Amino acid sequence: MNPASWITQADEVRILKQIAEALNEAVDMPQAMAALLPQLSELLGLTTAWAFRYDPRQASFVEMGASGLPPALAADGARPLRSSWCECQERFVQGKLDTAINIVRCSRLKNAEGDKAGLRFHASVPLKTKGRPLGILNLAADGQRVFTAPTLEFLRAVGHQVAVALDRAALLADIRQKNDHLRALNEIAQHLARLDDPSAIVRTALEQLAARLQLEAVGLVTEPPVRVLYRVHRPEVKHEAIYSYDADAGQRAPASERILLEETRSFWQTPLPQTAWSIRIESSLANAFGPSHHDLLTAFGWHVQAALDHARLNHLRIDRAKWLERRRLAADLHDQVSQRLFSAQLMAEALRTHITARRIPRTTVHRLSDRLDELLQQSRVELRSVIDTLRSPEPGMRRRVTEKIQALRDIGPWTVNLTLDDVALSRLTPAQSEELLAILDEALQNVMKHAGPCRVHVRLDTDDGIVRLIVTDNGQGFDVDKAPEGFGLVSMRERADRLGAAFHIESAADHGTRIQLHIPWGASL
Repeated sequence: MNPASWITQADEVRILKQIAEALNEAVDMPQAMAALLPQLSELLGLTTAWAFRYDPRQASFVEMGASGLPPALAADGARPLRSSWCECQERFVQGKLDTAINIVRCSRLKNAEGDKAGLRFHASVPLKTKGRPLGILNLAADGQRVFTAPTLEFLRAVGHQVAVALDRAALLADIRQKNDHLRALNEIAQHLARLDDPSAIVRTALEQLAARLQLEAVGLVTEPPVRVLYRVHRPEVKHEAIYSYDADAGQRAPASERILLEETRSFWQTPLPQTAWSIRIESSLANAFGPSHHDLLTAFGWHVQAALDHARLNHLRIDRAKWLERRRLAADLHDQVSQRLFSAQLMAEALRTHITARRIPRTTVHRLSDRLDELLQQSRVELRSVIDTLRSPEPGMRRRVTEKIQALRDIGPWTVNLTLDDVALSRLTPAQSEELLAILDEALQNVMKHAGPCRVHVRLDTDDGIVRLIVTDNGQGFDVDKAPEGFGLVSMRERADRLGAAFHIESAADHGTRIQLHIPWGASL
């Protein structure tokens, strides 16, 4: 008997009503298919049914459910349904499956190994709504005869109902995914708010993003040239092999784009705001990232930058508190210790006068009083040095740079110009400041040792999310490629690497030297 050949019009209405009720009661498509397919098989006198959802981004199909599969198709978790080409899917992708048809020679049944329960063909019903292709519903019965035209027409009506439910489920799934992404971002932001070390913020943010979104690889990179500052690779994130109808899906990305993984087939990258860095994700699965990932990554970047700004401001508050405490200590030292020492000096002078009047041997008096005076003078000088250090006009960095420049001016035949930008100074953490000062000191040492009499310009400023240190001179210059280790270039480059900074040096004989250090905002040791 041909399946459904006995169904009357009244039966069709009843069956469609039951199908609609089953679809409406389900909260997602796997649940809907689990309820629908057995019922559909029973109502229509079929033995087997299975359904696919089409993923246009990956040009592949995702199994939504199955009922009554023969052992040959049910083997290994129904893998034969998912892992190879089939005629109905290819017709669907090519736009040739417009209505319900008989697939007389089913490739999956033909190639499957084992008990096929007498199945040789099936009907394929396209799932479409508003002209959009959403998936395929396949139904089969044992025997030799194909489905009749009236039966196929009825199955087309069934397919329309399933397509409407599938479209609704896709919208709900998209909303749930966005909600999950927002929840993940909120939890990551709360976690980052408890950190104040920039390195820990970046590391934790990337690790949390990879774990919560099950990403295969996440990294922080610079461009150009591309350098990986931090990478999270989760090899445990495995992708089941799927058959794609995109001929290019199996191709790896170009070598220049395989930055985090050797087998990269899809990637996405977005700038980390207010820095020279970018956040990058990669997958060995083709077309793994869609618009939702792009939006998520952009929002994630702003969360990370907000955390870095919060940490930087916290460091500034701490530096400010330390500076205020130093000023208080300086005032106390000046008002108490320094005044006492000055009084002691006056007393020593009075002692010398008094002893002299009593005719004590002059040489003894002078030797003791001179020694006392010398000690007191040294104490005042040392104490004044401590006070001056504590009572710096502003927290440390500007004064320390100025002192290095002034030292160069004082000891040799160099004319030195200095340009300092307060924004650049405020962007540096204490650890960054120490490394930058060491690089500056090395550069100035090179001027003293090798440049000869010349003009020197030191500039510290900001440009497009970067703190820049530029040291130029019009001295003798040298061949960079042949420079000996005494030039300190290795040390400067190592310090730049610890900062995650770009280091460039240009020089030539008789044409001076130019050293540049570019530190991205928010970088840290």
